[in-house]
Amino acid sequence: MSIFDNPNFSSNGNVIMACHITGVYDVNRNETLHDDSYELVRAWAESIADKKLHGIIFHNNFSVETCRKYENDHISLSASITIQHSIRTYFAILFTVIFWRKIWAFLLIFS
Repeated sequence: MSIFDNPNFSSNGNVIMACHITGVYDVNRNETLHDDSYELVRAWAESIADKKLHGIIFHNNFSVETCRKYENDHISLSASITIQHSIRTYFAILFTVIFWRKIWAFLLIFS
């Protein structure tokens, strides 16, 4: 499910994004992360919801059931087909946000 399909998820434009990629070796944990393991992002997601912020987790291996169980008004789980696609999607959104903030700042200065 994408954020656009999640009727519970709405944002005022401020969104915190994260990637959760499994099936590859994690150099920080010295292990390969298991598929469909929400426990690795639970604390992050709960802190986002507790603060009434909005977060998107781009992932490659959460099940439909896991997504339905944990998505809410503050957290959206956005499935990506491949690891490369997840990373590209994350950075495309990030750079778009940065670009538009700079344009907005420029317009404010010269208006």
